[in-house]
Amino acid sequence: MPQSNDIQRSRGRSLREAKIEAISVSLSSASVSDANDEKHLNKLLIGGISAGVLLLVLLSLWKPQPVKVEAAVAEELSEPSAEESTDVFQSAIVSKSFEVAEQARLRRSAQDKLAQLLLIQVELAAVNVDKWAVTRLNELVQKAESGDRAYRDRNYVMADTEYGDSLAIAESLKQQSPQILEEALESGRSALTRMDGEGSKQAYARALLVDPENSEALAGLRRAELQDELSQWMINAQKLQAAGDLDQALAASEDLVLIDPLSEPVQKFKRQLEQAILERDFTAAMSSGYRYLDSEELAAARSAFSRADKLRPNLTEVAVALQSVSSAEISQRVGLLSGRAREAEAEEDWQQAVEAYSQVLQLESGSIDGLIGQARAQVRLSLDRKLVAYRGDFDSLLDPVVREQARTTLNQARELPSAGSRLLEQIASISAELDKLVGEVNVQLVSDGVTDVRILRQSRLGVFQQEELILSPGKYVAVGSRTGFRDVRLEFVVRSGEPLEPLNIACTEAI
Repeated sequence: MPQSNDIQRSRGRSLREAKIEAISVSLSSASVSDANDEKHLNKLLIGGISAGVLLLVLLSLWKPQPVKVEAAVAEELSEPSAEESTDVFQSAIVSKSFEVAEQARLRRSAQDKLAQLLLIQVELAAVNVDKWAVTRLNELVQKAESGDRAYRDRNYVMADTEYGDSLAIAESLKQQSPQILEEALESGRSALTRMDGEGSKQAYARALLVDPENSEALAGLRRAELQDELSQWMINAQKLQAAGDLDQALAASEDLVLIDPLSEPVQKFKRQLEQAILERDFTAAMSSGYRYLDSEELAAARSAFSRADKLRPNLTEVAVALQSVSSAEISQRVGLLSGRAREAEAEEDWQQAVEAYSQVLQLESGSIDGLIGQARAQVRLSLDRKLVAYRGDFDSLLDPVVREQARTTLNQARELPSAGSRLLEQIASISAELDKLVGEVNVQLVSDGVTDVRILRQSRLGVFQQEELILSPGKYVAVGSRTGFRDVRLEFVVRSGEPLEPLNIACTEAI
C-alpha cells in the first residue's frame, strides 16, 4: 500500500510539472534594453498579451490530480518510534496541509494579478504608451518578466509580488494618460491663440499619440495647417484698419473668420473693428439728432436718437436727448389722448377711457384733467362691471345677500348725474328681474302618501299626497325619503309672476 501511494504521488507530481512547463510562457522574450526601440516595444506588448492569455486559458483548463496530503506526509515522515505520540504525527499532517493550501492561494493570487495586468496592457497599447512613457514601460516589463520566472520556479510569493508591482505601474500609466492628453491639447490651444502653426501641429500630434481619434486634436491639426495663410491675411486687414477704412477692414476680418471660424485672434480683431465702427456711427447719430431737434423736426430727431440708443443702449446722454424730444411732443400728445378719453366716455366705453387717461398721466403726471378724468372713469368702469355681472347671471339674484347688493348698486347708478343709454338699459333690466323676487308665491307639491318630504333649510312636510306652500322667491331643494327606496331630490326656483306647475316628489326606485 505505501508503494502504491508513492507511485500515485510521483505520477501526480510529474504530470503537474509537465503541464506547468508546457504553459510557462515568459514575457521576457525581449530584453529591457531592446524596449527602447518603439517597434520592438509594440511587439513585446502584443507578445506579452498573447502569451498571458494563453497562460490563463491553460491554467483554467488544468485540473491537477488530487493529492492525498495525509498519505504523502505519512510517507515522507520516518517510521515513528515507540516513544513518539500520535499528537506529533497529526501536527505534521496539519502543517503540511496548510503549506499546500497557502501555495495554492498564492498561485491563484498571482494568476489574478497577471490577468488584470494583461487587460490593462491592452488599454496602454491603445494609447501608445511606448511613445510617451518608455522608462516606466521598461520597468513594467522587467517586473512582469521577473514574475514569470518566479512562477515557473513555483516561487509564488515572489511571483505574486512582482506581478503586483507590475500591475501597479500599469494602473499608474493608465491614470496618467488623460493628463498627458490634456497637456498636449492645452499646448495646442495656446499655440493656436498665437497663430503658431508649427507649434500647434507638434502639440496636437502628441495628443493623437495618446488618443488617435480625439476629435479636438484632429480638428486642431486641421486648423494648424491654416495658420500661416491666416497670419498673412491678418496683416493685410490690419493695414486697412490703420488707413481708417474700417468697413473694408471688417469685411476682410469676416473673410478671415471663414478661413478659421474658431481662431481667437481673428475673433478679437473682428470685435475691435465692430466696436470702432459702432463708436463712429453713434457719434454721427447723436450729431444728426441734435441738428433735427434745433430745427424742430421732432420725428427725425427721435429717429436719430433712437438709432443711437440701439447702438449703445442705456446711456445717460441718449436718455437726456430723447427726453428733450419727448418734452417737445408732450403737449400735442396729451391733447390727443385727452380727446380720445372724452370720446370713450361719451360712448360709455369706460375701459378705453381709463386707459387713455392713464396714458395722459404717464406723459404728464400732474395734469388736472388727467387726474379728474381717470378717477371719474374708474368709478364708472367699476359700476359697469357689476351691472354686467348681474345681467349675465340673474340666478345669482336668488341669493338674498346678492340681491341686496344688486339693489345697492342700482341706487348708485340712479344717482349718477349723466346716464347714457347703456346705463339706463342696465338699470331697467336688473330692476325688472329684482321685481320678480319680491312677495310670496303659492307652490303645490304632490306625493304618494308614503314618502317623507322635507324642504332643505326650511321645514319638514312629512308624508302627504298633496301639499300647498307659500314661499318667498328664491331657490329651493325638496328631498324625499322612504324606507327601502332610493332618496329623491328636486330643485326648483320661485319667482313672482311666474306660476309653477304642481311639483311631484315621491320615492319609486326600490333598493
